[in-house]
Amino acid sequence: MSAPYDPLPVWTDPHVLVSSEWLLQADAAGQLLSKEADYFVVGVLGGVEEGSLGKCPPFKVTSLQQRLLGQHCTSGIQIRASEDGIIALDTQPLFSLSLLTEVTKWSRPALPLAAPAVAAAGATKANVVPFEGAQRLMELQMGALLLSVCHLVVIFCDGLEDPAMYEYLQTVEMLARGIPDPSLPHLPPTAVSGTAASAGSKQPAPAQQQHLADVLLLHIVDPGDECGGSPEGAFPADDIARPSLSDVVELEDRVRAAFAASRLRVPGPISLLGLLQQHAAGSTRAPGPSSSASGLGCLSYWVLPRHKHDAPAGAKIAAGTSVQPSAPQVCGIEEWRDALIYRLLWYPRRAFARNVSQQGWGAGIKASWEAVCKSRGILEYYTRVVGTALKGAGGWGLAR
Repeated sequence: MSAPYDPLPVWTDPHVLVSSEWLLQADAAGQLLSKEADYFVVGVLGGVEEGSLGKCPPFKVTSLQQRLLGQHCTSGIQIRASEDGIIALDTQPLFSLSLLTEVTKWSRPALPLAAPAVAAAGATKANVVPFEGAQRLMELQMGALLLSVCHLVVIFCDGLEDPAMYEYLQTVEMLARGIPDPSLPHLPPTAVSGTAASAGSKQPAPAQQQHLADVLLLHIVDPGDECGGSPEGAFPADDIARPSLSDVVELEDRVRAAFAASRLRVPGPISLLGLLQQHAAGSTRAPGPSSSASGLGCLSYWVLPRHKHDAPAGAKIAAGTSVQPSAPQVCGIEEWRDALIYRLLWYPRRAFARNVSQQGWGAGIKASWEAVCKSRGILEYYTRVVGTALKGAGGWGLAR
């Protein structure tokens, strides 16, 4: 991995892992992967405006023009790799109207969506497979997959409060149970809870056969947000808002309360409160990746202000330009961004069940994807959604 003040990694061109037609293309994506066993897998989930980590490469950023036109950058799931062992999974946006518009143009549901969608329609006695249902099913499968095959998943949240994203994360964490660890690709089908082969079994897969990624909640603050209610709540040079120390304390309390009963509730090494408290104490030393001034039991979180206008700096970094994270002074957006990048590059990884190479991990994704697509838990949850929130929605007609 890179040293703390080395230039940021140089990334390969993106390859398709899951296509826009929702088909896994693991063999093609596997061409990016090496035999190295020291690597770090990070994925990203979020909305159309927040969900591309443009200020922290290698994720794409949705431009202002694309947002106004109702467009998005990524379809399906794309994969990139860096020379120093970072594997990045960029995903299509959640809750996206532009993506829903694309779905309505399909002649039929994508193959991995067809079986659960038709089964849910039959169980609810519906005459159609809802367009919004197909989109929802993709979101559930995508979230469960990333939580099962990544070391870290970055969740983009809109503003300092985003209950919809918290609810989504809690849901996919629940549905990821039983998805096999990608380092164990040759499990017998009956060992995986929730697949078609074990549909009659209520026993969860043994804990050692599952993997759960760490999560970083990245809250994006819009220009002009009333953060802190004081003049110090704004960056003087960037025309953006910044949360006050009290805002961040409240945010950490909300995060801790929201995930108090979740498997994701582990002490996270990335804490904005820790950075602000360190700055208030007058320290200029760059903190280690596991330092946190907050209490135990709160998963990682950060706040990244969004530029009022599309930021050239974000595009520069996404292109792989040499940028050197340094000890943050908390005085502008560059320091906030660099402080986050520094912590991401030195994030302590939760190991998979076995120490396999990048190629071994890539091979294991096939079993994880199959389990996600055949998950009984996802099917049952989706069936409830179709029978309630999506009852009467438009979609593809079913032959009776």
